[in-house]
Amino acid sequence: MRTSNLHSWILSLLASAPLAQAIVGGSEAAAGDFSFAVSIERQGSTKAYHACTGNIVGSTSILTAASCCDDYQAADFGIRYGSKNRTSGGATVAVSEVIVHPQWNSGAIEYDFCILKLADAIDPLVGPSNPASLPSAEPAISKRDFRVAGWGSTQPGGNASTVLMEAPMVGVVRSTCASYWGRTMYKSNLCVTHRSQDSNPTTSACQGDGGGPMVDQKGLTLIGISSYGSPDCATKSRPNVFANVFIVKSWIVQNSK
Repeated sequence: MRTSNLHSWILSLLASAPLAQAIVGGSEAAAGDFSFAVSIERQGSTKAYHACTGNIVGSTSILTAASCCDDYQAADFGIRYGSKNRTSGGATVAVSEVIVHPQWNSGAIEYDFCILKLADAIDPLVGPSNPASLPSAEPAISKRDFRVAGWGSTQPGGNASTVLMEAPMVGVVRSTCASYWGRTMYKSNLCVTHRSQDSNPTTSACQGDGGGPMVDQKGLTLIGISSYGSPDCATKSRPNVFANVFIVKSWIVQNSK
């Protein structure tokens, strides 16, 4: 797939209301896991719809994918936090500012990061007591186990899930990932795929899963955020691509004060 077509696919899926935020071959996230994950809504023609997943990185800051923020204003977004259900529970808050990473390259899909500033601070009685933990060093990826999460379709073209889903995946080195995709993988890219030992070989993030978290096996550190993947979600031939949180850690901290 050419880069231009790939980018068009990402933007079209992020803009698709019914198929936002998805994990194929996963299971419902356990209580207490991914407590920093939030549902990002956009205002449609008649009602708001779930568009992307975000991650609480500060009391007024949500980290998500730049491809989720492209061509939208703060007034277009709303956030639900403190609930595994994207339609109820927790609390909602408006967005006051959209900050896209200055090195975001939509053609190369590089530095796919955006911070949404909240109009009001996260209520610690509703949301997590602490934001997502950021990595202290460049993560080791090859053959390491990770977990990914998101809301929405649990099969390609299926209906959105109302509850947060998660799935185990394993890291793939950039050179191998690049060979599968036939395109350059940059230092801002991390790749994961289904685990060989899983009975379901189609475990994957899916359409519009922009910004969803990739964490270490213990779920303690936010390693990456979902950037792009294969259109059919369940293919075994192409790994999922996440944006590497560590390389923008200082930018996140600076814009989360």
